[in-house]
Amino acid sequence: MNTTVAARAPTLPGLLPDVEALRLAESFRTYEEYGQAVLDRMPTADEKQAMTRRSQDIASALKLIGDGVMAKAEAAEIIAGLLVGYGYARGDKAAAQTVTVYVKHLETVPLFAIRAACEDVKAGRVFDVDRRTGNRVPLSPDKEPSTVRLRAVAQKHVDALLAEQWKFDRVLRAKRALPPPVPEAERARIAAKFANLGEDLKAATADDDLERENVAARVAERMNAARDEDILAEYARLGVEPVRSGGLLVSPELARRTGRAVAAQPESRNGDADFYL
Repeated sequence: MNTTVAARAPTLPGLLPDVEALRLAESFRTYEEYGQAVLDRMPTADEKQAMTRRSQDIASALKLIGDGVMAKAEAAEIIAGLLVGYGYARGDKAAAQTVTVYVKHLETVPLFAIRAACEDVKAGRVFDVDRRTGNRVPLSPDKEPSTVRLRAVAQKHVDALLAEQWKFDRVLRAKRALPPPVPEAERARIAAKFANLGEDLKAATADDDLERENVAARVAERMNAARDEDILAEYARLGVEPVRSGGLLVSPELARRTGRAVAAQPESRNGDADFYL
């Protein structure tokens, strides 16, 4: 990708914009995952270099005037130029003291933002709010802005540059990219595979159910056979013929509970005495 600067319009005094780098950073889609930025793709080496260079330029522009003597001197010159428009003479001692106060109060503001704020005041881009009507009115040309007001105007430029830097750093700090989207053909293949697995699972489940039923039937059959053996042994001990009801052996105890005597009966076709309750 071409990383040459496409346009350089001095919209922020002291720092020329890099439109190409900004468009590059905005082309990445980022997602938050557990507090970590994840990209739709990772930047190439050239793309990373372009965004890193711009982020470093912004960081340099955001340095506070309180961090350097040269920056303070330049800020004093900029503020003095603003105060001249309000009747302060450059060689006046009172003017020098006023400039010193401005510089002291604005030590935590970057130089570029002070320059931009002063340009805004000179160009009439700073407004007050009329307390009576609530309407915006231009800043009074007869009274210089306070340090608090000038700081507020400068902060807008700082915020704009921080927002731009955040776009670059968000991409540069990302550790990984999202997996590429799955093509429709691959989605269809996976769906068909899962459908076949579902059918196989149903068949396997049906076989398991049948096997469980067969096992249960065999267990019941063995239990019934063991029960019949116990009942026949009891009849043998009593010395009487087994009693049946509906073709099933009836224990001697159950026969006695019905009020019927347990006694030998004429043999049936299967050799046992039939007793119907």
